[in-house]
Amino acid sequence: MERLEELRQTLARCYGLALKSSAEYAVELDPRSTEYFRQSLLTLEQQCSQVPTPEQYNAAQASLREVLRNYRDQAREQMAAMRKDLQNAGAAMRVFAESVSVGGDEHELQLRQEVDRLEQIAASEDIEFIRGGIMSSTGTIMRACSELRRSHQVVVTQLQDEIRTLHQAMDHERSQSERDHASGAWSRQKLNERIGSLVRANEPFCVLFVSAKNLRRLERQHAPSVIREALRSLVQQFDGALGGQSMIGRWSETIFGAILEMDPSTAMSLSTEINRKLSMAYPVWTSGIAQMLTIEVSTGIADRRKDSDGPKFYRKLEQMSEAMAGPEHMPAA
Repeated sequence: MERLEELRQTLARCYGLALKSSAEYAVELDPRSTEYFRQSLLTLEQQCSQVPTPEQYNAAQASLREVLRNYRDQAREQMAAMRKDLQNAGAAMRVFAESVSVGGDEHELQLRQEVDRLEQIAASEDIEFIRGGIMSSTGTIMRACSELRRSHQVVVTQLQDEIRTLHQAMDHERSQSERDHASGAWSRQKLNERIGSLVRANEPFCVLFVSAKNLRRLERQHAPSVIREALRSLVQQFDGALGGQSMIGRWSETIFGAILEMDPSTAMSLSTEINRKLSMAYPVWTSGIAQMLTIEVSTGIADRRKDSDGPKFYRKLEQMSEAMAGPEHMPAA
């Protein structure tokens, strides 16, 4: 029995180390999706550190397979988007080069023909013939220059459109990288940037925190895809309750924050209402069947009034978020 127990512990330790190594050496294509991938693997590693039963091993293996599949699909989508952007850029430059080359060759041939004609006219002694030839060649050359200018302008316009499209695609990709992959909310970094901007402008505002108190427990009971859909529903409900006018981000693993650019005294009344609207069962559809996940939430507000001390407000933010996270969600020492 001792030997069996030793083997079980060794298996749990090796399985956990394999998960931890997979998280550490993940290929980083997108910072946010990679971070979520690592967090998912570390959560599985923590579950396996307790010498799980065979049933728990099977559940962990199923979760691991889904995490790996999701990350593979995300990487494939990102690579496909990058490849498409490069192909579009290459195609646009090729069209531009070909149009300039073809148009230039045609007009060069036309101009050479007119120069040859002018040389023939110059050898003539007939004044009327010379005058008529010069007027005809001048008109032809002017028309050729106008056509060349128009064709180049069309190509330049097309190139500008392609560049604009590429910029929009890059902005979209950048926006995606600044969001939390699991919930669709903005990243903590984006929240910090906006908070810093408001503090520097000495504007009054507050941060409304929403803590998903039972998220860790739900993560142990459900697959990552189910948790992801539930969190997205929570963020959508949160955004709808605020009228779609506030910036919502993921402050930590279990806490979301919304920046309310209003007087703090007005915002205080929202806390109870948000708590009531978000504490509910969220439907998650898997294989055509709806699972109802009840997310238990608590809310809190950290307010910043005009002319108040900036560092003091930042300390208030950290104290509020740590208090709402509770000991269960505090980072391990």
